[in-house]
Amino acid sequence: MKCPHCNHDVSEKEAKINEVMTNFDFHKVRQAMVALNWTWRDEGVPTIDSLRDTARRLLKDASENEFGNIMTGGFKAGYHKDGEFTLQFILTESSSYTY
Repeated sequence: MKCPHCNHDVSEKEAKINEVMTNFDFHKVRQAMVALNWTWRDEGVPTIDSLRDTARRLLKDASENEFGNIMTGGFKAGYHKDGEFTLQFILTESSSYTY
């Protein structure tokens, strides 16, 4: 499979990760983080590049984890039984689970 951006060979998983990354609105995430003064460790509000790097790493990690979700810094990356990926940025959540 060829990467649509640079025309080099990529695996099917990489192609799907690239599709998710292309369609995700990182600018909207950063805008929300700036408005909320949401910072990461000593980094402050992360840059778009930092958001993109973190999201790509989570998507790759999720695919290596065999059908699960990985979360950090507001991102939730998922790899599903049908071989598809999801990426979300979650501002709030509620659950009866105790972590």
